[in-house]
Order: sequence, then C-alpha cells, then structure tokens
Amino acid sequence: MTRIKVLQNILAVVAGLAVGGGVNMALVNASPLVIPPPAGVDVSDPQSLSESMHLLEPKHFVFPFLAHAVGTLVGPWSRTSSLPAIGRCSRTSSGCAFWPAGSRPLA
Repeated sequence: MTRIKVLQNILAVVAGLAVGGGVNMALVNASPLVIPPPAGVDVSDPQSLSESMHLLEPKHFVFPFLAHAVGTLVGPWSRTSSLPAIGRCSRTSSGCAFWPAGSRPLA
C-alpha cells in the first residue's frame, strides 16, 4: 500500500468520525426539543438525569438510540461516497468507534 493510500485511509477514518459524531451530537441536542423531558428533569446535568431516570418513558430514549444508530451509519457512508476506493477496514472503523461510546452507562 502506498503512502498516499495510507494517508487517504487515515483521513477517511477521521472524516467519518467527525461526520458521524456531528450527526450524533445534533440528534442528541435536538431530542429535548422534539420530545420534552418530564417536569424537573435537566437532561444536561448527569446527576439530575440519574436521579430522575424513573420518570423517563420509552419515548424519551428514541432519540439517543437514533443518534447512535444514524451516526454509526452516516460516518462510513460519508467516507464511502467521497472516497469509493478506500479499504474495508477504514469503512468499518468509525462505525465500530461509536459502539463503546454508546454502550457506556451514564452514571
């Protein structure tokens, strides 16, 4: 593999992480605007969120789920559409990077 290909793959992974992370962040930030949290719950404060977790309904978890799912799909798709000749490893690496971040507990 030439140095140019290696550099393209590295830049593709970084670009995919940035695009996927941006989509993830946008959806998570839009969540309280679309589905308002229960009264007294501050979703920006981890302490308040963990204390009032019993007040949240399944509808409040739709956007966080979508954020991780769509971010994981958009990251590799953005790289594949811009650099179709990149390797399989670089296409899946940014998708795999979202899994540990999305599966960690809040508190």
